[in-house]
Amino acid sequence: MSSRRGFLGLAGASLAAPFLSACGGDSGGPSISPSVSATTTPRIVPTGAAVASASSSSGATASASTLTTAIAANQARLNATTWTEAIGPALDISRFAKTFDTGFSSPDSLRQVTVNGAGGPWYAPIHATSGAARFASPLDKVSPFAIVDRSLRIRCEQVDGAWQTGHMQTCDYAGSGFSQRRGYFEIRCKMPVKGTMGAWPAFWLYSKTFFTDPTKTKAEIDVIEFYPGQDPRGHHSTLHLRPAAKPPANALLVSPWNAGCYSTVGSLGDGQWHTHGVQITDKWIIIYYDRVEYKRIPLLPEFDVAMFMLVSLQLIPAEAGVATGPIDMFIDYVRAWRTA
Repeated sequence: MSSRRGFLGLAGASLAAPFLSACGGDSGGPSISPSVSATTTPRIVPTGAAVASASSSSGATASASTLTTAIAANQARLNATTWTEAIGPALDISRFAKTFDTGFSSPDSLRQVTVNGAGGPWYAPIHATSGAARFASPLDKVSPFAIVDRSLRIRCEQVDGAWQTGHMQTCDYAGSGFSQRRGYFEIRCKMPVKGTMGAWPAFWLYSKTFFTDPTKTKAEIDVIEFYPGQDPRGHHSTLHLRPAAKPPANALLVSPWNAGCYSTVGSLGDGQWHTHGVQITDKWIIIYYDRVEYKRIPLLPEFDVAMFMLVSLQLIPAEAGVATGPIDMFIDYVRAWRTA
């Protein structure tokens, strides 16, 4: 998983009930003391190829200067993209066309969580481990996945003295599996309850080109990240862009960029079923809680691509020393729709 947000705190002004907010850019992983941090500003330099050519001729120097200017302009464009918050009307999905649907109501449903290359629709663990617990395989001695009370349980616990947990996603290492450009993506789940130290559940999207095209900027949408131990009302949503693994010589993104939005929602830590969703339209990325809009941000071209879904339950490193297992997250379904 990517580097996760720190606790942004309740630094924003009071908005429409029932939440407060603090939206903008942020950087770094989770921390336990509230803080507000600015969007990471990249080091404005030309690529290595541009530097080499710049040293060889005045024409190349002019080219490198042009690239540096373009990089700065691109960063200014990103930094000007900000979140807007408002409690909106209920989402009507009656005219949406369902494109992905996995429920976990029978014991056979566990077969949907497979290993890399095994056919999906869910693959585990594909993403590199992040947090203080290892992402375990469904084939391990103790699997982090089980069907309990007609839902999928992801469990974070100590096995043979070491923490392990579960992560799953709808694309494998080859990029095979479900991904979709635009539409509405949703999970219905029970998060760990208020006071559960160490818990770090999340529902998020990532660009399919992460696997299929190393020359493309990597895009991530964190629909919901939740820290019930010391932030049981905090609803964290964040956009991320990261430089391509093999950037072209004229790449404009040279350092990671992110824009986070923190809201408070009183019912997040109640241990009940809730839905978390994101709709990607031709103009907006819109975040929903129980199918009610809470925040939106303009759609940047980098996010107007095919994206796959990820679900994870991590262990916050700063709380690992006080965490007690097991920590559970329950999933009723994960679905996607085309909206136009």
